[in-house]
Amino acid sequence: GGAAASMRQSKGSFFDYEGHGCEGYALDWSKVSPGRLVTGDVQGAIHVWDVEAAAATNTPSPAATTPPTKWSITKHYQANQSQSVEDLQWSPTEATVLAAGECGGMLKIYDTRQKSKPMISVSATNQQNIDINVIAWNHHVT
Repeated sequence: GGAAASMRQSKGSFFDYEGHGCEGYALDWSKVSPGRLVTGDVQGAIHVWDVEAAAATNTPSPAATTPPTKWSITKHYQANQSQSVEDLQWSPTEATVLAAGECGGMLKIYDTRQKSKPMISVSATNQQNIDINVIAWNHHVT
């Protein structure tokens, strides 16, 4: 697990997370592990969020009205050459597997048990200036 995140409460949001250090567009809630979130930023960092056991009764969801009391957030990956992470999707069947679409045309599959590198890394194009902005798992395959 990662170190507990420092969060500060603000009027406009439940809390602000300053761990990324820059803006990000990619995030996804796990449908397999309630309370698990993944976020990505424009400098290629991917962070996995887990509600700590003490806050398990306050499981977050996209429709949550109260925030969890404590998150454990771990920086799991850093893309090579600081490629922006444009989309992230948890596997619909595996609790530890996620996919990332990046600028530069890369599609990567990660397993959170292997924190240093992707399990699969595929270039979706032979052109460097193509971005992968949206990805999705095939939900018809189990």
